[in-house]
Amino acid sequence: MRLGGIITPEIERAIHALRCADNEEFDRALDTVVPSVDTLERRVELAEAVITLWDQGPIPAALAAAVFSLDRESSTFFLSTVAESIAVLAGDKRTPAGLLVAER
Repeated sequence: MRLGGIITPEIERAIHALRCADNEEFDRALDTVVPSVDTLERRVELAEAVITLWDQGPIPAALAAAVFSLDRESSTFFLSTVAESIAVLAGDKRTPAGLLVAER
């Protein structure tokens, strides 16, 4: 999931916490980031990405089932996707294509 072109102070705080291995601060920062990006459009984008993967071949059942949580007010799937996106921005995790984002 793309978080947008601008790194907000909340996203920066989450990146910093992740780089410092401060899990509690990362969770607190994530609690402020998720509501700012949790829109119907983002959820549809995430569901469409899973459908695209499905069209390319078998996907884990848990991933397919996770799409159904997107219609709930609070989605663990959406939360984990935002957390993974922040990990990519922090250079802590590779992109789905295997690229490592250079530190800004």
